[in-house]
Amino acid sequence: MFEGFWGNQAVTQALEQMISQGRLAQTLLFSGPEGVGKATLARRLGAHLLGQAELIERDDLSLPANVEAIAAREKLPAEKRNDDPLMLATHADFVTFPPDGPLRQISIQQTRLLKDRAQFRPNKGNRRVFLIDHVDRANGS
Repeated sequence: MFEGFWGNQAVTQALEQMISQGRLAQTLLFSGPEGVGKATLARRLGAHLLGQAELIERDDLSLPANVEAIAAREKLPAEKRNDDPLMLATHADFVTFPPDGPLRQISIQQTRLLKDRAQFRPNKGNRRVFLIDHVDRANGS
């Protein structure tokens, strides 16, 4: 199910077991050091649940186009970023919320947008997946 993912085998096995038993939790928190593949695993899980992996992989924050877009947003004034919270949604039912702004935080506006979007039914399938990358950087204000 997670072919080509060389991360934590115990975690992938647990996810595979949850899926096979139809007992996937509503919320999953992947933790660990920077760069171990938490977001990659979340995207792969989303691709398994939703299909169209090629669309979901376009939301990878390490892709050059996404790196450039995020860097460009850092130069925008806070008011502009607040009016248009950062999210990536190449797949209709998979949304990524990356850290935004010069402080690289998950903003209050992003959190509000997530709350607003989470109440709606999926666009194409029977699930929606939200990836909050670096949730540990959520703005506590």
